[in-house]
Amino acid sequence: MQGAQTVSRFRGIGRYTLNFAKSLARNRGRHEIYLALNGLFTETIDPIRSAFDGLLPQEKIRVFSASGPVSEINFGNKSRRQVFEFLREAFLESLNPDIIHICSLFEGYLDDAVTSIGLLEMSTPVSVTFHDLIPLLNYEHYLEQNKTFSAFYHSKLAYQPICVFFQFLCKKIYLFENRVDQ
Repeated sequence: MQGAQTVSRFRGIGRYTLNFAKSLARNRGRHEIYLALNGLFTETIDPIRSAFDGLLPQEKIRVFSASGPVSEINFGNKSRRQVFEFLREAFLESLNPDIIHICSLFEGYLDDAVTSIGLLEMSTPVSVTFHDLIPLLNYEHYLEQNKTFSAFYHSKLAYQPICVFFQFLCKKIYLFENRVDQ
């Protein structure tokens, strides 16, 4: 739910995250749905809880937390961020989920969101909604000029099997842009 907690909550990613989660809650049938909130965004916890009144029992809205700040832009946060990534994954695994969905993988560069996949040996499948793919298409403008952001962005793309998916996607984009027949 971090996409609905960061500054993204005021833009499309935040609206998507909230509406996606509400849709899952409304259509869950007998399935259990948990929402995981980042405790470093204290001002967003009550509004998100309120948004799910009548849709999801409050005990299904859980908060994970650790010491901050953890934003990627500040190198001094690196060790705290790494610890928080492991704690977040352990927290999610403790819920014993059938699947974990991340609504926005690219959060955390400028703020205290933490996203990671596969730091712990979990057997739980992870799905991701990808927003913010424009930097891949406009590399010179978004990534070449800011090496710190570029490293952050590429670190998110490096998670397996995301890496395999992006290799496939980049090949398709290349083929399309160059009108190469397969």
